[in-house]
Amino acid sequence: MSRFRLVVSLLVLAILVSCAAFHRHPTTGLRTAAAIAVRGDGSVDQDTITLQARNSGAACPISWKADVGNKLMIEWEDPAQKCIVGKVCKDNVCTAQTNAALSARTECRYKVWINSTVAKDPIVVVENCCP
Repeated sequence: MSRFRLVVSLLVLAILVSCAAFHRHPTTGLRTAAAIAVRGDGSVDQDTITLQARNSGAACPISWKADVGNKLMIEWEDPAQKCIVGKVCKDNVCTAQTNAALSARTECRYKVWINSTVAKDPIVVVENCCP
């Protein structure tokens, strides 16, 4: 990967991380983005994340990040789950987005893999929220 692409990727990740802490829907209080820190033992800083399905009609981003040098993978317990779509993992970062087409509250459980070792099984809840 070129230096430019690496810098751009890191900037996008930094924006997602900062958005996760502060961006909540003004009426519902639900998050419009989430950044999850994955520890070395595979545990996460937030066992359950609740996101709205969409923000201004667009899907909401979610990302997972482990320490540099670790290989991170996210595996859905139900491969047919409909909460989160478009998951992509590269090295120590995985990204995805909510399913903006959800019509009901949906809960999806997943497993975190660090360096091919299964760890914890947190939950993502996506509320059918917001236009």
